[in-house]
Amino acid sequence: MRAHEVRSGLMHRLGLRGIVHVWGLSGAGKTVFASRLAAEASSHSCVHWFCTDLKTSVVTHLRRNVCVLGGVASNITVEVTRSPDEARRAVLTLCSAPPADLGLVVVDPVTRVLDMSFQDDIMWGRELFEEVLPTLAAMSRTRRVPVILTSECRYLGAEGTVPVCYAAIRRWADHDLLLRRGPAGDPASEVVEVGGRGLLGRMWVRADGAVEFESGGRGPEAGGRPSPDRGPTAGAVVSAAATGRPGTSAMGVSRCSEDSCSV
Repeated sequence: MRAHEVRSGLMHRLGLRGIVHVWGLSGAGKTVFASRLAAEASSHSCVHWFCTDLKTSVVTHLRRNVCVLGGVASNITVEVTRSPDEARRAVLTLCSAPPADLGLVVVDPVTRVLDMSFQDDIMWGRELFEEVLPTLAAMSRTRRVPVILTSECRYLGAEGTVPVCYAAIRRWADHDLLLRRGPAGDPASEVVEVGGRGLLGRMWVRADGAVEFESGGRGPEAGGRPSPDRGPTAGAVVSAAATGRPGTSAMGVSRCSEDSCSV
């Protein structure tokens, strides 16, 4: 069964399809939010996760969510890339011949297909908006495979804190999700659809390492650009009941360049 045919899970409940852009300040939970979606997708299809920043702690997040949500660890491939060029080539290679059972692609973060040390170059960024984004969008449309893109942010003065190459990414994204941390002492982050439905709910990491999601609440006006620093509001609980001890599943991780990603 393909991911787009499944009528359960958080992606379906939130109505997410196509290119899903997830951004927010450091520590807001972009990777852990994506790990829940990936774990759910692994129960019925294969997931390809591009780890472009060498932070292989994502494997731990995936294992814990797979265990709790009943996913299939062997259906998840985590590919670690060492450089912007390697990340770009890896994404383009997958899109050129995606597996028949591919149900979800995650690029975490997509901004690492760029050399972040050359942001002042007049041609900087073209690899993202001329190659990577159009290729991912075409694959997503033709194969009906959702793609999750996480982004790093930067401060732009009057524009506030926004994702790198935000304008280009928004042109291709079907959903633009901001994860916004709550006030001090609140472990939850708001999930806000910018330019769309506003506040979708709140998410946080439970003591067992699994991601919990709480739907509802009052969000910002549709179409606006909310601040990434505003606090969360409450809603109705949509939780995943624990079905096992976290960390007991063996993650099927392969094609990790030359880095070891064994768990």
